[in-house]
Amino acid sequence: MPHFTTELRPVIPGETKKGRPRKTKIVGDSKNPGDTLFDYNTTRFRKNVEGQKIVNTGGGRTASYSHDIQEAALKVLAEKDAKTGFNNFEYTFRILMDKIKQGNIKALEMLTKLTLGPDFIKQYEDYENRGRERDIDFLSYRIHKMAHATQKLVLWDDAKLKVMMCGRQWGKTFVEQLEICDTLTTKFNASVLYVSLTQADAVRLMYQPVLDLMYKLGINAERQNRLEGWIRFANGSSFFMRGNSSIKECDDLRGPNYSLIVIDECQSQEKRLKYLVQDICEPMLLKQNGRLIMSGTAPRIPGTYWEERWDQSSLAHRYNFNISDNPYIPNYQEKLQDILKEKGWKETNSTFQREYLGKVIYDTDAMVFRLTEQNYYTDEDLKTWIARQYSKNDIEFVCGIDWGFEDYSTLALIMYSVSSPEMFVIREIKIHRESITDFATKVNQMLDSFDAQFGSFPNKYFNTYADPAGAGKLINAELNTLIPRLSIRSAIKTDKDLGIEQLQELVNKGLLKVKKDSLVADECRKIVWKKNEQSETYVREIDDDYYHPELMMAVLYSLRTLLKYPLDHKAIAKERQGSSDNRTNEILATVADIIQMKQEQATQVPRGGDSLVILMSAFQ
Repeated sequence: MPHFTTELRPVIPGETKKGRPRKTKIVGDSKNPGDTLFDYNTTRFRKNVEGQKIVNTGGGRTASYSHDIQEAALKVLAEKDAKTGFNNFEYTFRILMDKIKQGNIKALEMLTKLTLGPDFIKQYEDYENRGRERDIDFLSYRIHKMAHATQKLVLWDDAKLKVMMCGRQWGKTFVEQLEICDTLTTKFNASVLYVSLTQADAVRLMYQPVLDLMYKLGINAERQNRLEGWIRFANGSSFFMRGNSSIKECDDLRGPNYSLIVIDECQSQEKRLKYLVQDICEPMLLKQNGRLIMSGTAPRIPGTYWEERWDQSSLAHRYNFNISDNPYIPNYQEKLQDILKEKGWKETNSTFQREYLGKVIYDTDAMVFRLTEQNYYTDEDLKTWIARQYSKNDIEFVCGIDWGFEDYSTLALIMYSVSSPEMFVIREIKIHRESITDFATKVNQMLDSFDAQFGSFPNKYFNTYADPAGAGKLINAELNTLIPRLSIRSAIKTDKDLGIEQLQELVNKGLLKVKKDSLVADECRKIVWKKNEQSETYVREIDDDYYHPELMMAVLYSLRTLLKYPLDHKAIAKERQGSSDNRTNEILATVADIIQMKQEQATQVPRGGDSLVILMSAFQ
């Protein structure tokens, strides 16, 4: 036990002229300093009891009564009382409060001076902190003890970004619950956020399990609301469960600072995942120096932000486990065979490989628009195609716009020929939640680029078909005012499923051409059909929850009129060919007449190769 000095109190009798407190120490040995040094019922100080001496180290004066009260009291706090079983702090204050209730002024004075001492507060806080640290270490140990071997690897990792791309039945959800409880118990006044696709899913997966785990750890809920998805625990920590089913729900997450954010089922949140991570979550972790955990199964389609974060191994600690890593399922091979038999799958089934084995296997069967090499074009390919047309008069342009009030606003400009079936996406715009003026600026820049490349074409002026839904009509009218050249009309929106089927057929036949690195190509890789999870079959309806098409809707709007009233390209080409043949015959007949006339006029008809001379002279 360190020796405390008169610095324990702000002011004491016996100070030097400079205001510095004298330092005193007790010499000798006392087994009961509380009874030896002071008496609650007398103000007389016992200088020499059982051979003890008070030695003044500052200038010949004995220590003050106040100092010795503090000195003795702190020693009492430092020792444990074996009789009562109370802790030192509680035992000492029980004694003092009993004396104060009896009217003992000195006990009141001692309590006042004792609690005013800054070193006393520091020492008590240190004592409490040491106890808290021991408690926290023990709680953390209990949490880690619940996990199996591979789950412990995740729990022990303090990386700022952890990515878990795991198969089912490994225990991903349970390790997330342990991570959440570990932060709630070991971080002072921690705030933890869990985000699933919907708030209902978040509450279902986390609310009761986290409550039960915290209860096992001895920490009860102080306040809670299952409907709103939050829990306030008795230790000051808070846990929030939220969804990401709309851009509004995503934006509502802004504001608080968090020690830990867990984003679950990332493969199902691709639609807003990048926005959620970069614009919402990462800024909320800065102040608390918090951690981000992203988890889910492998993506169904290529080119997702979820897969991009997985591939950024330098920025994240990655974990890929499956059912075989779960020691509580020792007969996992039998379980997997049962699943294959129940579903009627082969081991090569993409869903089985992805969902149960944790492998990155794309679900190409679910892709609505499957691009192949015949769908891609380069600038040279476009020049060659233009040169093959009978005339530039055959080449026309059409534009489509899809307004996004929660998602992206997009524009696609298509080049096509009345005598050829190919259609080229030559310009594209995709912006997020910007004003009409900003969109108009982008369109004007696009038109400048268009005029520089295709300004010599006769049909350079085109119609634009835009989404009229919601406030679309008003926006279309405003954009028409800003850029009259667009000539905006309402797009055909009836029988959307038929339009999707027709557009899919264009893609499958290789007639819709896009650049390989274009935004349209990237979007085509992400648009999938809905899937019936029970029957593992696909429904011929685009899964907007997985990824909502935006640019492809602009492409569809631009082509709906052409798809509804398709051009007979073969007939037109034949007509162009017939016109070309007739024109050639007319020219040849005219040339023959001229040659005959020249021969009749000539006094001497040239022989052999001189016919070429006559032919040339016919055009003079």
